Amino acid sequence: GNSMYPKRLSRLALTGALLLSTAAYLGSPARAGGYVNLGPAPEQGNSGNAYDAYSGAVNAIVTDPADANTMYIGAVNGGVWVTHDGGKTWTALTDSQLSLSIGSLSADPTDATHKTLIAGTGLSSNGFVAAGGATYASSGGLRTRLLYTTDGGPTWSHLGATTFAGQSVGSVAVRGNTIVAGTYEESSNAPSQTTGGLYRSTDGGATFTSISGTGGLPTGPITSIVGDPASTTKLYAAVTAPDATGGGKNSTSIYVSSDTGATWSQVFATADAGGKINTTDQTKIKLATGPGGALAAGIVDVVTGKLTGLYLSKNSGTTWTALPVPTVNPGGQGNTNLAIAIDPNNTNYVYVTGDALQTSPYTLIAYRVDAGTSSFTSITDAHTGNNSTVHPDSRALAFDANGQLIVSTDGGVYMRSQPQSDTGVWTQLNGNLSAIEAYQVAYGANSHLLGVAAQDNSAMIETSAGSVKYNEISGGDGTMVTVNDKTLTGKSVYYLAVQNLGGLTRVTVDSAGNTVATDTVNLSITPNGNFYTPVVLNQINPSLIAIGGTNGFLHPDRPRG
Repeated sequence: GNSMYPKRLSRLALTGALLLSTAAYLGSPARAGGYVNLGPAPEQGNSGNAYDAYSGAVNAIVTDPADANTMYIGAVNGGVWVTHDGGKTWTALTDSQLSLSIGSLSADPTDATHKTLIAGTGLSSNGFVAAGGATYASSGGLRTRLLYTTDGGPTWSHLGATTFAGQSVGSVAVRGNTIVAGTYEESSNAPSQTTGGLYRSTDGGATFTSISGTGGLPTGPITSIVGDPASTTKLYAAVTAPDATGGGKNSTSIYVSSDTGATWSQVFATADAGGKINTTDQTKIKLATGPGGALAAGIVDVVTGKLTGLYLSKNSGTTWTALPVPTVNPGGQGNTNLAIAIDPNNTNYVYVTGDALQTSPYTLIAYRVDAGTSSFTSITDAHTGNNSTVHPDSRALAFDANGQLIVSTDGGVYMRSQPQSDTGVWTQLNGNLSAIEAYQVAYGANSHLLGVAAQDNSAMIETSAGSVKYNEISGGDGTMVTVNDKTLTGKSVYYLAVQNLGGLTRVTVDSAGNTVATDTVNLSITPNGNFYTPVVLNQINPSLIAIGGTNGFLHPDRPRG
């Protein structure tokens, strides 16, 4: 995903009444408000590998400690979902809520049923509609409140609407009637990454109090909140610089609370970071906890978007060990695309995942860092039992009840079996998950198929009329799809492209839904580098194509088939 351009839609959900032909879709499962889900759920990547399937960006994972088949996720612009069969089928839980933009998701460890969850709304999309901070609010849904459920998602309460309006809740924890939430605008498109703070409620969310600047906690945005798995009252919070002068860029630090967020003590600061936290660039910290007081911290340079430091404590932050830092953010997207986790079965292992390889096949970068040997090893490709890997741009890591590593990326949810060795493999858990963020949708009146151009997940065409499954046509950030139903009798001609009008492809599909031709469109000139390049077919003669950019021009095309 490109971190400079927005997304306009959270999930493709169109009513049959909006389509030119509806009969093929009447059997599709209904959604809230009379909408019919038309996918993509999922999209099959060009490689054809079973693990190469995409369903949209997922920002948070909550696994059930008693049931490896049950998992909750929070999608970037697709709401909260649950699976009870290990990712084969997913159920949307928040389609009727005011916002589908989920910034954080957490479970209450004091609930023995594991059904009490809290979600924070917030913007974390890697794209937006046009360049410039003024469009930040267009990169997702409303930043409104917390969502709280005690029954695993069928019903939700709304909390903190006044407190959290206009803020992204990027981290949240719930312990009975006590709720602790941190706000921070993590996207590189945010108007400010120096605003935010920590808020606490002791009455189940009826009221919230700002804790920042009190109880030993300084002012500043909160970039991570995690709980000690051995204690329901111990929390850790990472605080980043509130500004370049007042708190100073070198004020990024970690604090611990032993009373569920009422008071705090510093356990990690610039002196512990070996120069990685300094006065030059703003930094942020991502946290992870494990058994026996294990606490891991990853330092990200907000300016470069890269992981620059990785540290491990095995005594709740009293002492720290600097770990080797693998290159996980060559794309500079560490502000959103970085995740860390501690292996619950071996606290010497810290897993860290980043954005994408910068050469083909542009897949996930993921490492196992060994504190015992001060080394790191890839857990993708040749370091698997079947040379497997998955969609890039990670967002969260978790372990299921069987000790398997779960990762969410801009393509959905994936599992790495036996993560401690090179024998495990990657599998996709995207089932029928439908969280794709679409820039454009086009319907072929002759072929009866939908084409979709989606941020992070390429440009694609439906596999068959009425299906929620799609096939990738052009890989990358899909930005354009349009269709010509006039030039070729009984056939639909789709034009699809990704960022910067790359991979511009013409696909001809007949009335039975069969692809009869796929061609690369060679333009007479290049429209000069707009990430999103407008393409419009002439309504009278669709073989004439108007293309906008730094150099706008009219391109004649003669579709064949």
